Amino acid sequence: MMKEKLLRVGTTYIPVADVEKAKNWYVNILDAELSYQDEDKAIINLADQSFF
Repeated sequence: MMKEKLLRVGTTYIPVADVEKAKNWYVNILDAELSYQDEDKAIINLADQSFF
């Protein structure tokens, strides 16, 4: 039996069709913080998690 417990999930990957549109929604509607963006991906921080 495992005695360790999961403390948190650090990163969640969510595939999207339009990175810019998705990033804008998370930042503007959910007040997430953008930490990185390039042509193919964005990383936002929300609720102590990173969403990629």
